Amino acid sequence: MKITKVLVSCDSHGDYASMFPLVHKMWKSICDYDCIAIYVGTSLPAVLENFKNKFPDSVILYKPLPNIHTTFQAQCIRLLYPALMENETVLISDMDIVPLKKQHFVELLDSYNKENFVTYTDRYVKQKMFAMCYNAAHCSVWQTIFNVKKIDDISTNLIQWYKDEYTGSKNCIGWFTDQEKLYSNAIKYDKIIILNDIHTNYKRLDKKQKKFILENKQVICQSIHNYSDFHFIRPYSKFHKIINNIALCAVNNSNKEPFQDNV
Repeated sequence: MKITKVLVSCDSHGDYASMFPLVHKMWKSICDYDCIAIYVGTSLPAVLENFKNKFPDSVILYKPLPNIHTTFQAQCIRLLYPALMENETVLISDMDIVPLKKQHFVELLDSYNKENFVTYTDRYVKQKMFAMCYNAAHCSVWQTIFNVKKIDDISTNLIQWYKDEYTGSKNCIGWFTDQEKLYSNAIKYDKIIILNDIHTNYKRLDKKQKKFILENKQVICQSIHNYSDFHFIRPYSKFHKIINNIALCAVNNSNKEPFQDNV
């Protein structure tokens, strides 16, 4: 399996949109994958509008459905939109996570083909959920699993899945709908591949380790090859320089041209 596009998404809540320039750059630098952001809103924020001017195919504006929280739409659209990305093999991810190790996202998929649906971890299987990071499949497989053939099918699913009690606050009613729907639909697909963290040697540099990250930047850079991905510490605006420096360590470690801090 060869990924051709990575898909992330966000809305106006939080500072996610401002992360996309670095996220886009990291997927390209580490994996040579083109990353696309779907923004759920009536218009693009300046950071995404400016980025779209430089990279026209990298940002998609999805006008929100009425009476459905935009955060819910941003969460779930990653499951549905890949079906419409013609001839693409799509990996879905989060807006605040970047790859650090090419092997985990490129070589790991070499033994699978375009008929497979690969979900990267079984971490939440007991709860009948699949993590959104990461899942990979050809557009035709996404289409089969979620029965999406046209843009209106996205609206239909979002309306059916939505619960009015959803508030957009973490862990609110409906917060895990994306992971639950991913599991309930994908688990029935006969060519699903469920990986696990032990066999993939997965290790995350996690935002939960904020104190460690802030106090051990040099140690982290020296051992960056041990980490698969990086979940950004927050707030992003405050720690952007540190986040970018860690990202730069990973790029340099991958023996690619280092990039400048211009995001």
